[in-house]
Amino acid sequence: MAKTEAISLSGQPLPHWITFLQAHQITSWHDRSCPDSLRYLGFPLVSSIAQRDAFCSSLLTTIQSSCAIHLTRSLFIRGRATVLNTLILSRLWHVLRVISVPVSFLDKVKSVMGQFLQHRMFPPIKLSTLCLPLRSGGLGVLDPSIQQGALQLRWLRPLCLSPHSTSGLVPPWLSFLLRYHTSGTDPQLTLLFHDLRPPDLTGLAGCFRNIFSAIDRLPHDFSSLAPNIATCLALPLRSVCLPATSTTSFPPSWQHLRVEDAFLVDPSFDVLCRRAPADFPRNPLILRKFFKRVDSRDILLQPFLVRAFLPSHILQLNYPSIPSRSGSSINASPFVCGLLPGIPWSKLKPRMYRSLCSSSVSPPLSSTLSSSQWRIFWNLPIHHHVRNIWYRGLHHKLSSRSLLHRILPGPFPTDSCPICEASTDTPDHFLFSCPLKIDVWSTFWQDVFGSHPTLPILHDAFYNLSFPYTRSSDIHAASLFSCALLAIWRHHWSTVFDNTLFVSSTVLSTASRLVAIFKAEKSLDDLACSLAT
Repeated sequence: MAKTEAISLSGQPLPHWITFLQAHQITSWHDRSCPDSLRYLGFPLVSSIAQRDAFCSSLLTTIQSSCAIHLTRSLFIRGRATVLNTLILSRLWHVLRVISVPVSFLDKVKSVMGQFLQHRMFPPIKLSTLCLPLRSGGLGVLDPSIQQGALQLRWLRPLCLSPHSTSGLVPPWLSFLLRYHTSGTDPQLTLLFHDLRPPDLTGLAGCFRNIFSAIDRLPHDFSSLAPNIATCLALPLRSVCLPATSTTSFPPSWQHLRVEDAFLVDPSFDVLCRRAPADFPRNPLILRKFFKRVDSRDILLQPFLVRAFLPSHILQLNYPSIPSRSGSSINASPFVCGLLPGIPWSKLKPRMYRSLCSSSVSPPLSSTLSSSQWRIFWNLPIHHHVRNIWYRGLHHKLSSRSLLHRILPGPFPTDSCPICEASTDTPDHFLFSCPLKIDVWSTFWQDVFGSHPTLPILHDAFYNLSFPYTRSSDIHAASLFSCALLAIWRHHWSTVFDNTLFVSSTVLSTASRLVAIFKAEKSLDDLACSLAT
């Protein structure tokens, strides 16, 4: 009994229960007045916001400690992404499957993730870029906000497939709660549309909070749907409106209104039509303002609702590719299927979910590499250190003086090159066109490729992975290029931090030594492979 812990399910202190339990040697009691939550199977059973915040703070500290430990390892940026996804954030993934956490906590986690991934790298690449797939120029880092939604699929799929006949342990319970709190409304419509969700299901402790967030993250493009009239009338009024401009907003007073409050069925043609002001069932002032904004084109109506004003034969004539509306009862299936165009819900996997959610928020990439070129880049036989440099350069985030001056004009009052001190230190100047560096490239290129490089050739090699034929058949051209790049990088920063001279012959000597080391390592790898076979 000494290990037994009791918890108040309501969160309220219950003195009579405390006395009863103490009489049976159960002294551990948890309610909302306790500073910390009870843990069960690694999940916090929170009774108050303070307990939730205390748990989140503890979890964030654990993540920060794990990051500090792994920063002592010599991991390149892609290796850090793998460690982050699989080790450092593993406990977070376990918790997010069940527990709802505030957005502010996830923002703090993202900040820690960015600092870990780009430790000692400046300027940083946006975390949203690093969360893109490898083939798109990212690192495949899992975005905690999107991953939380992906972890809800085990509950969301059964509810979207068949909310009335779910199987298993948890889905039937969720289905019952959903139907109980949405009597008179199709439960699937409650899943899809925010204004139909009762407060009892959206509260802090509600089990549907994460499920609703997961479905809200999916792209809601219903423009090509053709729901029947009964379904259109059951929808929230705000959900059938589109903003005419980016500044258009919908007032909170519309939240409780339905389409049936503003429109009704014309039985002659089985189409929707506007209600006359005298027929408004409630809130006539709000509905008058609504139609005034519609008439002035301040707001637009969803295409599927506009098509509900057309008779079926005209609809089929003008929109042959859109299925004709059918049925006289509320049917949410067109909207459920519309969330995943061409994809059955039974086939929706976490990776596919993340891809769908990321496609709507992906930032424009600064790199011009195609998917196949990114695949080539990640497979290039180059040193991990130089891959970090190259990756940053492809995203235009190298620490050139011009970029540093633009971001931090105080510490970097000038944008001139610290090596030649004569030109603006642009990324191309930083890598190639500085007079001392172009001398290194010219000599090195002549030795390994047998030709004289021009700036466009060097630019093409770095940014487009286009390399000339190499004299040495046993080593990849990118490997040779990376050795010169790494040598120039090291001597550049040695000049900046140690005040050493940038001497072309010394840089070439370093590049030659890196090539020799690379060849020796490759010979050992080839020997190991031959012995293994």
